[in-house]
Amino acid sequence: MKKLLLAAVFCLLSSTAIMADPFVILPSGELAFTTSFTTQGVFNCTLCTSGSGTNSVVYGSGANTVTITFVGVDTTVLVGNELVPTVMGHIQVVTTGSGAEFPDNINPNVETLFFNLSVTQSSPTAGTQVRAFRSFSGGGAMFVTTFMSDWIQFPTGPNPPPFTYTNIVYTFHPFTIPNTDGVVDITADLGAVPEPASLLLLGSGLVFALLKKRSSRSDSPD
Repeated sequence: MKKLLLAAVFCLLSSTAIMADPFVILPSGELAFTTSFTTQGVFNCTLCTSGSGTNSVVYGSGANTVTITFVGVDTTVLVGNELVPTVMGHIQVVTTGSGAEFPDNINPNVETLFFNLSVTQSSPTAGTQVRAFRSFSGGGAMFVTTFMSDWIQFPTGPNPPPFTYTNIVYTFHPFTIPNTDGVVDITADLGAVPEPASLLLLGSGLVFALLKKRSSRSDSPD
């Protein structure tokens, strides 16, 4: 009985250690990082009715309102050299009465809403990064896109040989907030890369390869 109890404790401790590992070797032989993070969000607006500086803002007044609320996530995903689409949080839209219209942009270059998304990663390394979003209203919706840059990064920490990954990059997608009841996912593609510049080099390499191929076709005799 004592041996069985000790064996059970050993298995429990072993599985806990495995779950806590910052990386795993996949059956394909590729390396993947156990990426754990939580998210929080804050809205800032000048034309909303209330809530600026919090995770929930209200448009309209009286019985006719639209409330936009950010709900964060607590997530763990395996991230390797292939992009992993990941939900970073949710925007909940709740209306009362006949709802309310989002204020239109008088100046198309002026944002109606700012949203700061805070990502706190605990594995494979710990840290916090913030990505800013801005929105433009029109046609009963707010079109939200990233501000300045569409990605954040965290270091991977040590790699087992022969891998040399240095960063986990989160690349965010634009999204649209309607003025009707619903839930909108905020998503990002997560991937492990040697360095952020590798993404640009990869894109440039693909463009160069296509241009070179097109040029060789035009030079070849018919």
